[in-house]
Amino acid sequence: MRTRTQFADSVRRFVCLGCRFSQVVLLASFAATVGIAGHAFAAEPVPPAPTPTAPPASKDESGQQTIEKRNKWLREMDEQRAVIRKERDNYMGEKNSLRDEIIKACGLSPENVLPLLLALEKDRFTLEIEVQVRTYRLRSIEKITGTAAEDTRKRRIESDVVLQHLVKIVDLQKTALQEAQSLQHAKAISEADLRKAEADLAEAQLRLDLRKEQLAKSPADAEAERLAQQARELLLDLNQDEVRLRILDGKLTALKKVRELVDRYNEITELRLPALNRQSQELEIRVIYGRVDTP
Repeated sequence: MRTRTQFADSVRRFVCLGCRFSQVVLLASFAATVGIAGHAFAAEPVPPAPTPTAPPASKDESGQQTIEKRNKWLREMDEQRAVIRKERDNYMGEKNSLRDEIIKACGLSPENVLPLLLALEKDRFTLEIEVQVRTYRLRSIEKITGTAAEDTRKRRIESDVVLQHLVKIVDLQKTALQEAQSLQHAKAISEADLRKAEADLAEAQLRLDLRKEQLAKSPADAEAERLAQQARELLLDLNQDEVRLRILDGKLTALKKVRELVDRYNEITELRLPALNRQSQELEIRVIYGRVDTP
């Protein structure tokens, strides 16, 4: 009985030893396995841990931001429109002021100043040409009537036979008078004979002068008279043209004083205001499309 008990204890001890040995072997194999795996993991680089990202915004938050941006943009458009409106009002005030000043200065609206100024300058240019032409014609006529007509008259007088005889008679009467004066000093003739010789000379001289006057008024001088009449008419026209030129110069001077005002008025009317209107229209179109695109 005791022997069996001892034998059973021996068997349990042996089994316990076997179990412990198995555990040691398992632990050793596990340690070896763990060591090998550790070297393998140590050889490969360990990737960094991913950076956590913020969760995506929700649809409501994105829509709110879009609305805020759109409202800000619309406010900027309103500010630009206000600037354009103010600038346009300033130009309109300046335009009205210039218009009143132009009408007060020359009695014409700004739209009529330049057409009238161009018309007056054209009239003055035409009148200056007419004055130059008439002056040239007058000088030509004066030259003809002053030189050629005089030469023609001299040639006609020299070629007149009656006049030549009258000249001879005058010369003879002068000689006869001189002889009568000599004889009278010598008491060879009476005082009545001397007076008769003087009367004969005076009569001959009168006939000579009458013949010269007839030749001066002869039909051959009709052309010269016609030219003289033309010269008088041209001189009268030149005087009238000079008066017209002075009147035109006065009007042009008055209009040229307001020319700068008219140029500024036209600049505002034709350039500044249309440019501001285009900018305003472009802004309106941008605002319209911006509001259409609003989500």
